[in-house]
Amino acid sequence: MKFPLRLAVIFTALVLLWTGCPMGDGGDEFSVIFESLSADGWADTFTTTMLTLSFNKPINGLTASDIDFNAGSTGAVKGALTGSGKNYELALGDIYQSGEVSVSVTKSRYSISGNQKIVWVHYWIDPSLIQVYFGDIIANGWEEQTTTIINLYFDREIEGLNVSDIIITDTDSTGITKGTLTHIGDGHYELTVSGITESGQITVEVTKSGYHIWNNKKQTQVYNSEPVEVFFSNLMANGWHFETTTILTLYFSMDIEGLSNADITFDGGSTGASIGTISKIWNGAYEVPINEIGESGTVSMSVSKEGYIITGNPQEAWVYLGPGDAEFSISFGQISDVVPVIDTDVILYRESKGEPTTATVTVENPGQYDSISWRVQDTDVTGTGASFTLSAANSAYNYIGKHFLTISVWIDGVPYNKTVSFRVEY
Repeated sequence: MKFPLRLAVIFTALVLLWTGCPMGDGGDEFSVIFESLSADGWADTFTTTMLTLSFNKPINGLTASDIDFNAGSTGAVKGALTGSGKNYELALGDIYQSGEVSVSVTKSRYSISGNQKIVWVHYWIDPSLIQVYFGDIIANGWEEQTTTIINLYFDREIEGLNVSDIIITDTDSTGITKGTLTHIGDGHYELTVSGITESGQITVEVTKSGYHIWNNKKQTQVYNSEPVEVFFSNLMANGWHFETTTILTLYFSMDIEGLSNADITFDGGSTGASIGTISKIWNGAYEVPINEIGESGTVSMSVSKEGYIITGNPQEAWVYLGPGDAEFSISFGQISDVVPVIDTDVILYRESKGEPTTATVTVENPGQYDSISWRVQDTDVTGTGASFTLSAANSAYNYIGKHFLTISVWIDGVPYNKTVSFRVEY
């Protein structure tokens, strides 16, 4: 019986030499060699989708979490690990350019030599696509101002680029949502965003049919700040009973970054007024033109802005419709009759008392004339065209008393002249 026992011992020793010693309670390790790493794909055919890892011995329970993967500049992301025994396949995705990647493997109670391995992965580009490089991404905002705009920069225009071509991955759960995309020019696009409740990193990916966009994923930091408290202290209007209001001025306790008409709610009330474009005039003060006032009355304005708590809303102001411009028209019959002077009741006031300070004289049916010219008598004040405006502010003829305006027309080669009277008063 001694001979068979000796054979059994020898056989067991050979097996151990071949497979390695089993791990015992003392934590002995298997020795394994990481022999090779290869990638599928080819630059002129298709993009790499899988890496193959080969070992000299099986590694029990090997998973993707045991693999340290470095994508280099390729953008590759590791996926699931499949296989068994000595050969495994690691899925790859999101490659956006060819380049080197590296793989290292660690596994509890295995001593793995041959780490780390490097392999070239391939990215195939359809030659029919227009090549564009995604150069930079810049978000506004900082710790004290919430991000509202993300600027995207490319090395050329992308025709028809729109919001649906942009994917935002909210890596840090910031709450961000996309708004509108505006083409600024020269490869620059501006994406509005909102809803940010936490500061953090996001990833922006841009894809467009017909284009290959290099480096099409970029990360940027976006910010959520505590709302800034601002007091809307006053709304003032220029003008008075004898002068139409043209400007509203808004006063705040501090500047409101990026304040625009989109942040303003305006109610013209019975005045029928509308407003123009707001502009900053000094710290905390903004000016907006007001137009189309149909009658004097009260207007109101409220202001809201993301990132700000604005108190004092709404503010009201009284706007004025002044006396306006006196008007007088002249027909060809008046010009051509024998009466030398047309006496009018037009009075211009140097200091308006609710009455006009200007007057506009107009010829009827001006298209019938070959030419039309005007001259205030005893002055160098002249004009041409279908109408002429007189002003009591003009020192050439604003002394108190009666004045005369001469109109000269040509029709069918025949000249006609007529004098029109007007008065200037205080």
